[in-house]
Amino acid sequence: MACLELRNKGLVLVETFVAIFIFGLIAMAGTLAIMNAYKMLEFSRIASKGAVAATTVLEKLRKMPINNLQDSTEEITVGGKNFSVITTLCPPSSVCNDQTKTLNLQVFYNTKNVYEMQFTLTALR
Repeated sequence: MACLELRNKGLVLVETFVAIFIFGLIAMAGTLAIMNAYKMLEFSRIASKGAVAATTVLEKLRKMPINNLQDSTEEITVGGKNFSVITTLCPPSSVCNDQTKTLNLQVFYNTKNVYEMQFTLTALR
């Protein structure tokens, strides 16, 4: 009888270790999911601020005469984050003449491209 009780105690110990192991796996998977969600949220915030930086540069460009537009790089700070906005005038395979210019804006944060837009400006007569 004592031998049977000792065997049951050992079985309970093994079951406890298996349960702890399974709980640990589930906890690790949950932690990884939360970390990935946080990274995605942070990238979304940076991309939104990058869009604001692009809009800031775009508003400056819209106020300029169309013939004064040129390639440029600007440093813009939005919400405490520094962005580099690269403006390319008339990229390949675009429409460009005296009255119409195609512009490409690329926004970088820590050398990572976070936002990009292309648009066409036309001078009104």
